[in-house]
Amino acid sequence: MSLGKIGFWYALGAYLFPILIGNIVGGVTLVAVLNYGQVATEASKEDKGKENGEQKAEGQ
Repeated sequence: MSLGKIGFWYALGAYLFPILIGNIVGGVTLVAVLNYGQVATEASKEDKGKENGEQKAEGQ
């Protein structure tokens, strides 16, 4: 195989498909970790407020 003469299906299977799968898995993982961190921080703040006897008024 000489330089610049690869077939479409070879390029798709050998390069593009693995890159696509890696980007999907990496992107989903990154977003999941960021969302978990945000929710865990908010839940931690609410738990600390309840331990100190503070409660949020409903409807505000």
